[in-house]
Parts: sequence; C-alpha cells; structure tokens
Amino acid sequence: MLTTMWKVLGFRLEREEYDRLGWRELALGLVLAWVVGYGRWWDRPDAVHALLRSGAISALIVVLLGLLLHVTLAPLSAGRARLLPTTAYVGLTSLPAALYALPLERWFELETARSLNLALLALVATWRVALYVRLAWEVARSRGLELLVVTLLPLSGVVFGLTVSGMLLGVFQLMAGNESSTTTAESRYEVILALGMASLVLGPVLLITWLVLVARSRRAARRDLAATEGGQ
Repeated sequence: MLTTMWKVLGFRLEREEYDRLGWRELALGLVLAWVVGYGRWWDRPDAVHALLRSGAISALIVVLLGLLLHVTLAPLSAGRARLLPTTAYVGLTSLPAALYALPLERWFELETARSLNLALLALVATWRVALYVRLAWEVARSRGLELLVVTLLPLSGVVFGLTVSGMLLGVFQLMAGNESSTTTAESRYEVILALGMASLVLGPVLLITWLVLVARSRRAARRDLAATEGGQ
C-alpha cells in the first residue's frame, strides 16, 4: 500500500493500478488524513474546536471530496471512474498536508512564519490539484476543454459553497495558520474576495459546460451502442 501511495504522490499511478485501489488503500488514506489533521493542531491544543483538533473532520473531507470528484468524472468516463478507487486516491494524497503541521511560528519571526505557511499552503494545494488532473487525464481520459472543466468545476464548487456559507475566510486562516493580523488582514481579505467572486462568476459557466459535455458523451455512447448492435 505504501508503494501505491508513493506512486500516487509521484504521478506514476497507472490506470490498471487505479482499478485495484480498494478498501485497504481507502483505510490508509483515511488514517493519513486523520493523523495529518490531528498533527495540524498538535502545538495549539486550545486554538480550535475539539472535533476539528481530533482530525476526524479531515477524514470526513476525504470522503466528501472523493464523492464530489466521482460525481464530476463518472458521467464523462464511460464507466472507468468508480467511487471507491477515486475516494481511495483522494485519501492517498493526504500526506503532503503534513507540511501544515510544521511549527514554523516557533522557528521564525511571526510574519515570516505566516508567509511560509502561505507558501506551503500554495505548494500543497497546487500539488494536490495536479494529482487530480492526473486522475482525470489517466482514468477519465479527459482532454482539452473537458479536462479544464472537470478540473475547475469541483474547485469552484468548493469555493462557492464556502463563500455562500461565509466560511471561506475562516477555512483559509485555519489552513494557512494565520490568526488576525492588522498587517496582513487587508491583503488576505482581497485574496478571499477574489476567490469568492471568481467562483460566483465561473461556477455557473462551468456547470453548464459540464452538463453539455455530459449530454454529448451520452449521445456518443448511444451512437456507439447502436452501431455495435447494428453490426451484429
């Protein structure tokens, strides 16, 4: 299982290996997410709610994200994308988030630590999005516009949901390890505002485009089926 995890993180997991992802890999991914989620707050036991500090929320997020990615990919993958392997794949991408657990505030000045936390957040987010692009490319065979849409739609959906619920700023602060700071609050708010506005504008466009792509994929599947039956 560890070999499989390193293949996932190294962008080397092949389609046949994706098909073999099962409950063992999912269990490993959930344990990783739980440990990483717990480690995120090991040096700040009074900073957050006990449920979040326990790491259980991180494991739950793996399941919800796996479901979201499956719903996005499955209608365009001709049956190649399946819920269990996709969720296991998401879980196996949890390890890089251990970088969030580094106690940078103890090693550097506060402003330097905050900048480093933001850099690590960007690095891990980019890494994990790239791993999802790899999944869409290898499993769903997404290319061109379809790859762009299936990549951005889940991201936009997550940001949209957090924006509408008013949780986007809080989640950003938790992940980046930033408390309130008069020197960084304004720039942080600008980033959050830009993300929220982008999700509100792009979300409906991406959703409509995805629906069109799904309809086109189903028409193509019906034509292929009719041609196969007609040739028999």
